[in-house]
Amino acid sequence: VWMGTPAGLVSLRGDRFVRLTEGDGLPCDHVNHLLDDGGGHLWMACEGGLARVAFDALDARLAGRSADIGGLFW
Repeated sequence: VWMGTPAGLVSLRGDRFVRLTEGDGLPCDHVNHLLDDGGGHLWMACEGGLARVAFDALDARLAGRSADIGGLFW
């Protein structure tokens, strides 16, 4: 489960919520809208623009396997 919030992108992992922010590579912390494109990417409308990030990259960041989420930002 993914949620856009004024404090970043939040995911429910097991029994706890975890958050990704600008420090993790998001274009901004305020995430307004989310869309799963069905092709392995999450699209986000943020105050700082539009972002497309692979779910695999989000999962890798949350697991500590990457320094940031990468992705495309406009």
